Amino acid sequence: WSENQQDIYNKIFKQADLVHYVSKNTYTNDCMNNRNNYMVTKADVVIVIWNGNPSGTANTIQMAKQQGKKIRAINLNNPK
Repeated sequence: WSENQQDIYNKIFKQADLVHYVSKNTYTNDCMNNRNNYMVTKADVVIVIWNGNPSGTANTIQMAKQQGKKIRAINLNNPK
C-alpha cells in the first residue's frame, strides 16, 4: 500500500469502536473469504457495490443468500 493509503487505513482503524481479526497478521489464500463470511454472518443487511462480474463480491452475495440475509447490491454498470 502507498503511504497515503496506509494513512487513510490507520485513521479509519483508530476510529473503530471494535476490531475483530479473522486471521493473523499474514495474508492467506482464504483470509478474504473468512473476512467476508464473518461480516455476512454478523450483518442484518448486506450492502455491496458490484460490477456484476464473477468475483469475491459475487461469492459474498451468494453467502448472504445462503444465510437468508437481506441484500442491497448496487451494480456499477447500472446504478439506480
